Amino acid sequence: MRIQKLGLQIKAGVDFEIVNNESDPRFKEYWSEYYQIMKRRGVTQEQAQRAMIGNHTAIGAIMVQRGEADAMICGTIGDYHEHFSVVKAVFGYRDGVHTAGAMNALLLPSGNTFIADTYVNEDPTPEQLAEIAVMAAETVRPLWY
Repeated sequence: MRIQKLGLQIKAGVDFEIVNNESDPRFKEYWSEYYQIMKRRGVTQEQAQRAMIGNHTAIGAIMVQRGEADAMICGTIGDYHEHFSVVKAVFGYRDGVHTAGAMNALLLPSGNTFIADTYVNEDPTPEQLAEIAVMAAETVRPLWY
């Protein structure tokens, strides 16, 4: 198993949940909630149902939105902007935030490094860069304190 091969000390069912989206009893709740969020963007109920079967980013986002997950990992496969559009639609921006930013976690033998980058903003202003830097610091700080 990859977890053992990587030497990670996490266990399925204890530290994280594996979701089988085709047989999960929460499926109807998930697609209904996703539909409520996305219907003004032209998403039909059928498209919402398909998203909850085949779009892992949408499933993870709905689980986080509902408080059923603390975090999600997405974007390991596929186009960055496709993942970002789902995440932005489900979560939106918190009050007072005007800019989205991306952050990468590098888990290196020498220690973990977080890099706040501007994948989202092609030519960010100094104000946008400052907002991204502050949000990155707010996100990473609790990991060490």
